[in-house]
Amino acid sequence: MKKAVSMALTAALLAVPATTLPAAAYSSTQQNTAEALNHLELFLGTGSGFELDRQMTRVEGITMLVRMLGLEDEADKAPHHPFQDVADWADGYVSCAWSEGLSNGVSSIRFGSTMELSETMFLTMTLRALGYEDSGEGADFTWDKPYTLARLAGLTDADSDDGTFTRGEAVEVFWNALSADMEDEDKTLSDQLMEDGVFTLRQLTEASKIQEGEPISTGGSTGGSTGGSTGGSTGGNTGGSTGGSTGGNTGGTTTPDKDPEDYTWEEYQAMTPAEQEALYYRFDSVSDFFTWYNAAKEKYEESQNVIEIGPDGSVDLGDLLGQ
Repeated sequence: MKKAVSMALTAALLAVPATTLPAAAYSSTQQNTAEALNHLELFLGTGSGFELDRQMTRVEGITMLVRMLGLEDEADKAPHHPFQDVADWADGYVSCAWSEGLSNGVSSIRFGSTMELSETMFLTMTLRALGYEDSGEGADFTWDKPYTLARLAGLTDADSDDGTFTRGEAVEVFWNALSADMEDEDKTLSDQLMEDGVFTLRQLTEASKIQEGEPISTGGSTGGSTGGSTGGSTGGNTGGSTGGSTGGNTGGTTTPDKDPEDYTWEEYQAMTPAEQEALYYRFDSVSDFFTWYNAAKEKYEESQNVIEIGPDGSVDLGDLLGQ
């Protein structure tokens, strides 16, 4: 269930002109990251492409953040914002961001739409999106000093604002945010977005490969639906037990006589993206999958404190040393 904004808003966003000159050349990593986020439909660029080498306005930045959080369908339903300097095309995005507490504007009546977006502003809004507070007695950080917390959360390795912040740098923060932990929750932002149906585990795995500059295989995903010649040809739409089992539209099965919760973290990591998605769909609910996922990962991490001596068991390091 992909969240979608109205065609009018999307068309208007694509028509937004660049308001600043290019700031710096973008890196191949930024290009890969933009393509990875585009694969997840979290970053659509502009009518001129990704434009990673230029700075952007505050209204562009908040639009990108709303999309990243899978909140686009809230843009048409959120309570209307109080700001007087927001273009019609951006009304929904700003209303959503304002009602969700992602941005309070630069004054009670001005959002600062055409102001250049600084790294400080963007990090602050992203930390808010992760559930961190920058006001009140229990504030986690202050809005104008987000760097310490942003580094701890893994959003950036910078320790100060250098005065320029490009779209290429923004997509890097975006990408890092996906693997950042939500405040007071045992899940990452990507976990939350998968629970919300914004994208699937397979899509996230494919995006990770794109971000690393690796090609992604289309055999499993296309073969299952078309009965083509790669991967899914033997499984077709029902997901058979070989070849196409991981490509079929229903996800197929992995090992029929093994319950999904009996798989180990190591077995899961050894699976192909299509096999991982097949296992995902064998759970009764998204919640059940993530309960197993977190428990299996924790069990694997705990197992690293023992030394394997054979298929029948392991020995604690202290026992091995005779202690």
